[in-house]
Amino acid sequence: MHALEGDPYYAKLDYEDGGPDKGADKRKVTGTDLLPVCQIHMPSAESLLVLSIISKAGGKMSKKDLIEKLQEVKMIPHYQPSQPRSAPHSRLRAILGPMESNWHFVEVKSRGRRSDVVLTEQGRNALRIFGSGQAEH
Repeated sequence: MHALEGDPYYAKLDYEDGGPDKGADKRKVTGTDLLPVCQIHMPSAESLLVLSIISKAGGKMSKKDLIEKLQEVKMIPHYQPSQPRSAPHSRLRAILGPMESNWHFVEVKSRGRRSDVVLTEQGRNALRIFGSGQAEH
């Protein structure tokens, strides 16, 4: 939603009077250029919290360690032994998927049975711009 209705534009001025430092009496608008408008979308507080956790761990964490941290902050529930062992990994995949493919905040690197979640430059920038997703105390 726009704060003001209308299109932003740049007005090209013709300075018949000798330049912008002279009087404004003889300035004419000789044309306009529409300016591009872009939106800044803020990542979810959940995404920022995940980025903060990875950053505090040095910018890289195993999926197993990340699941444990996310269980501590109740982003991933502690599953009962009767539930599949893959349940926490499925929840983590749902969290990391958009962060990797849409936002490019993290990269998941697999080596055999071990997978690491690595913070990208884009993820570090998001933390600098938007903060950790938690209220500062």
